[in-house]
Order: sequence, then C-alpha cells, then structure tokens
Amino acid sequence: MRSWFVFVALLAVVFLPSSLDALKCIQCDSQPNRDECKTTLPEARDCPQTVNNYCFKTETFNKNGDLSMLRRYCNVLASTQNGCVDLPGGLGKKCEYSCNTDGCNSVTGLVASRAAYLVTLLPIIFYALSRQ
Repeated sequence: MRSWFVFVALLAVVFLPSSLDALKCIQCDSQPNRDECKTTLPEARDCPQTVNNYCFKTETFNKNGDLSMLRRYCNVLASTQNGCVDLPGGLGKKCEYSCNTDGCNSVTGLVASRAAYLVTLLPIIFYALSRQ
C-alpha cells in the first residue's frame, strides 16, 4: 500500500505543477535588422488564460531565403503544419512550430517535456518499489 502511495505521489509531482500553472512562452516579434526575438530573447512569460495551450514560433523567409519575420507567442490551438510551406507565387516560405512545455519556443527549443521526466523517474520508482 505504501509503495503505491509513493508511486502516485511521484506521478503527481511530475504532472500536476504544469497543469496548475499557466503555460510560459517566449513572447516577442522580430523587427527588420534587429536581434531581439532572434537570438536575444526575453524571459518566458505566463500566457494569457484565453490562449495558454501552446507556444508558437513562426518564421517567414523571403524568396532569397533570408529571415524576414519571426514571432514567438501563445496560442489556443496547435499548429496544423509544424514545418515549412512555400508561400504562393514563390515569395518565400513560412515555417510554423508549436509545443506545449514552458519556454519550448526558444531559440533551441530544447526543453524537457513531462514525458522525459517520466522516462527518467520510472526506473527510479520501480527500483524503489522492488526494494520493499
């Protein structure tokens, strides 16, 4: 009985905090010939309650392949494409990515998900349970 309590408590530690707190996303827009939102990023901020399901990163490239616009923001829906599509008339391409962990729309996008925490914790949990 005690081991199941430990198991449930550890799962709660992994999953509850992110569901109780607002999603935190990088929120900024790039300006032509400026570095902010490209490599110099603001801190991830709480998303407004009406759009706190996903973080987005949208990049628009001109026909020469140069980045012309970059936005990082919160959204209620996930991206339908999560990748790049060509713009009509050969004007360039637009790339869109969505994710749902705090700060995941940063430059690198390398933020551990709850699944990564769970994969790390499960062997520890099973080891602890087997020792009792």
